[in-house]
Amino acid sequence: MQELTFGIRDILKGPRLAWSLRKMYVAGRGLFVSWAVYLVFTYAALLMTGMGRETGPVALFRHFEFFPCLIPAQPGIAALLLWAIGMAFAVFILLNAAVAVARIAFEDLRGNEVFQIHEALAFAGRQRKSLLFATLVPGVIGAVFIIVIIIAGAFGRIPVIGELLVALSFLPLFFWALLGVFILIVFFSGIALVPSICASTGEDGLECVLQLFSSIYSRLSRWILYEIAAKAVTAIAGILLLLLTVAALHGMNILLGFMMGYPYCEVMTIALYRLPVVMDIRAFISMLAGFGDLLWFPYIVDTFMATGIIKVSGWLAGISLLAILTWVASYIFAAFYSSQVILFLILRKQKNGEDLRVKAHLTDFNPEISDPDSN
Repeated sequence: MQELTFGIRDILKGPRLAWSLRKMYVAGRGLFVSWAVYLVFTYAALLMTGMGRETGPVALFRHFEFFPCLIPAQPGIAALLLWAIGMAFAVFILLNAAVAVARIAFEDLRGNEVFQIHEALAFAGRQRKSLLFATLVPGVIGAVFIIVIIIAGAFGRIPVIGELLVALSFLPLFFWALLGVFILIVFFSGIALVPSICASTGEDGLECVLQLFSSIYSRLSRWILYEIAAKAVTAIAGILLLLLTVAALHGMNILLGFMMGYPYCEVMTIALYRLPVVMDIRAFISMLAGFGDLLWFPYIVDTFMATGIIKVSGWLAGISLLAILTWVASYIFAAFYSSQVILFLILRKQKNGEDLRVKAHLTDFNPEISDPDSN
């Protein structure tokens, strides 16, 4: 079992803990499936709009490609509702993948480094109801607080006495709203912490909700500090990996461009246009042009006269670039939820002195206790 001090220094272990093929595979799989759901529902919603019906699916794909957007089509209520259902489904898939990633991280912290991917996915499948319940309940409670204040405002429309009723209830409504703000904070933070609670306890949804509220409320200042630390170390690790990735790609492009010449520049230009948003940013294009002037490799060239094989090669290279970005994103995803597991273990230990890693009922694996304080 890995040694923990149950302090803020342990959160620094999150990025290193995430550097694992198992966690990154599960994270990448979750990102891909979530993106596929986003793609299907967004295109389905686009086809329900006037623009979508006029242009057709082929023209829509040529315009949006792998990352469609509903806003330019001025969608109606039906299209927006379908899109919202798809987005909720995609987010839930990501959270379920987070449970699997967090479970692998938890087992690694217990010393069970042979915990298999299929075991993590099976565990996440069994926790779906608990995850859904624990994620939605704080949001529903927060919505109740909002509805009560709206109803109080409606009472204010009662002739003669409405304003008086609102004035008399102003102070209670303020404390009610303050409590509602706390509930909403718990709801939004729960998106990060609930998968780790499900992965570490294996409890039902109600117990996960109780653990969420008690962990945050009992150690509020430390939870805020630990969350800041977790996000900071994840961001630093992700930026470092992204910089290394860009450096490797740039060096590879220079060597390949030196050997292939101008056709490779055409391939890379077409490939870069497969990336979402970035090629629409003038500053990014100017930066690429600056790299070309500095290192004798033009990233952006005119591809109007490019041959068919060049265009196909550019598309294939663009898909490879998207796969590389997904790999980077999968590490960031795994690093964040690995840090969240450590964060929850720290909060649980500080709250009641319990090290969840030694609870034998979670799996058949019995960890070797190296820390005498973990009993």
